[in-house]
Amino acid sequence: MGKTRQSNIELCRIASILLVMLVHTTQQSLGADMSLGALLLEGFTIVGVNVFILITGYFSASPKKTSLINLAFICLFWMIVKVLCRYEFGEPITYYHLFFVTYSNWFIPSYIALLFLTPMLNLFCNTVSERVLWGGGNFIGLH
Repeated sequence: MGKTRQSNIELCRIASILLVMLVHTTQQSLGADMSLGALLLEGFTIVGVNVFILITGYFSASPKKTSLINLAFICLFWMIVKVLCRYEFGEPITYYHLFFVTYSNWFIPSYIALLFLTPMLNLFCNTVSERVLWGGGNFIGLH
């Protein structure tokens, strides 16, 4: 039997994507001097990132060859655009800009790490008893 469609989760994922887009729009359009209203809006919409990650983990994301290749090409494209823009505006270019490990690009390496950690976490959750998983058991053997 095929997988059943979970419309409520899909709707929640769409809402979280919209919240993530709103967070990025608020940060990018208003810059560093954000008003109290913009800070409150960001505070309420930042939850979209966490919800998106939780839904990704819920559906047992795994590192598929095609998804990693697609992600690599998307990152390569935007790295080239970013480096060309920095060069055009006379800003310094470091190796950090080439590997997406700058402060503004924290999500890309985190998402890749999530893709590789999720199968191990799922294996743990599927093999351990529910009592241990939900905190009622003694996992390590200590009281």
